[in-house]
Amino acid sequence: MIKGKGFEMIISSDNDYEELCAEIYFNGEFVGIITQEEGIYNPMIEFYPPKGKESWKFNFFELIEFLKTAESEI
Repeated sequence: MIKGKGFEMIISSDNDYEELCAEIYFNGEFVGIITQEEGIYNPMIEFYPPKGKESWKFNFFELIEFLKTAESEI
């Protein structure tokens, strides 16, 4: 698990999932998923709407910093 500034990332892959995936959480709530289904050099990120809220709001630079940290771990 990777953590930072309210963000958490769980990296996994299972028998039903051919490629590596990383689930992203913010303050304990699921935000989205990063997959490598389209190749290791073409990771895709998919954001999901927050439960009971209209949108997610977090600091852009903190998100970028977190994703860069996560990139080095994947």
